Amino acid sequence: MTDPIEKGLSTLRVTPLDCNLDDLESSVWARVEARARADVFRGKTIQVQLAATCAALIMGLVMAEWVGRDAAPVVSEMAVLSDAGALVPSVFLGGGV
Repeated sequence: MTDPIEKGLSTLRVTPLDCNLDDLESSVWARVEARARADVFRGKTIQVQLAATCAALIMGLVMAEWVGRDAAPVVSEMAVLSDAGALVPSVFLGGGV
């Protein structure tokens, strides 16, 4: 019996109980039910997450429209490769087109 688990179980087996375990199951179920009643979302976590996601999406779209209305147009670095390539300073310096 060198296994510490076996040794602990045999010690536990011979140790007398210091409390009454008759109502253990009912007290455990009472605690489980109390925790279930304390659930803020009452088991509707998915619906709350979906509502929060939709609210964030709508708020983001509204803010993008509101802020984007007054913003200056963004000039892309890809303008060099676009149809306005003839306006690039290197073309003017090189005497091209």
